[in-house]
Amino acid sequence: MSGLDEYFNGDGDWAGHPKLRFWANYRQRPEVEKAGFEVRRPRQGLTFRPAKINMHFYDCAGEDVYCDSEDWDDDLNTGLVRLGIKAITPENEEERFALALRTAFGKPVYRFGEGYFNSVLITHLRESPFVGYPAVAEVLRQVTVAPLESRTHSFSDCSDMIDLAIRGRAHELVRDLHYERTQAEEILAGALARYVDERFSVTNRRSLGLLA
Repeated sequence: MSGLDEYFNGDGDWAGHPKLRFWANYRQRPEVEKAGFEVRRPRQGLTFRPAKINMHFYDCAGEDVYCDSEDWDDDLNTGLVRLGIKAITPENEEERFALALRTAFGKPVYRFGEGYFNSVLITHLRESPFVGYPAVAEVLRQVTVAPLESRTHSFSDCSDMIDLAIRGRAHELVRDLHYERTQAEEILAGALARYVDERFSVTNRRSLGLLA
């Protein structure tokens, strides 16, 4: 052995956040029965305040024993997902996964640029089964993007990267958080709708009277 086991074994970067190590030991506290995730990201005018992760710890009666918070961190969230800690409500899970999608979509955005990614994303979603979900269909109805030639390697590559990001979140919902398939689909569709809404300022434009 080379003595490098500590670098090659274990869970990788997502498990390295110090608060995760503290929260992961909640089962060692006799008064705590389970934990729940909450993301807090209140609106501030047309923007959002910085997201925070709140961790709730409950006793066997379902009462809050204590709550701890930390600034949003992608690795911390990933670690909590891997630990199987669900959000406190389906709506909050949608918000959580909208933020996770924002991170996952960062790779195609970086590779292809904002404008091209926007056009591929909307074109792709309009041709996907997600358009069958009312929240997604409604937000897509309010978005206009430049038309693209879809029979190109760039479009195909960007579309594949988008699908890979969505597929990864789908697997997290079912594999790590153990949602039933139907509920996982609803949460993922809701997360996509929230992501598109924010990216294309749909709610903001509606509040300003710019949309019907």
